[in-house]
Amino acid sequence: MNFEDSFYDYSKDNFYEYFSRIQYVLQTSNMGYKEALLEKDKLLESNPKIEEIFYGRKVMDLGFDDCKDIIKFIELQEKIKEFEDEALFLLGGREAYLYFKKLDLLKD
Repeated sequence: MNFEDSFYDYSKDNFYEYFSRIQYVLQTSNMGYKEALLEKDKLLESNPKIEEIFYGRKVMDLGFDDCKDIIKFIELQEKIKEFEDEALFLLGGREAYLYFKKLDLLKD
């Protein structure tokens, strides 16, 4: 994909594939994003209850440390989403630019 290809031209039928490419680029180019993902993975590994609650949808009794880990997990999820939202926002601006250029509304 080059700069002249818009999302609409490139993958209008497969948004999730396009988004997964954005996530890959973030993982390889944004240390904050990569660190948040690694920290989330470590947290899931160190406390299996988190995975059971969020991904297995199980209900269980939690101790104080489990609650602290869940709060940290949610904070990391929000941080990861903020990185992804920012990337999508910037790509949206790029899409608007390419669309306006295609309509010949911009002057070089």
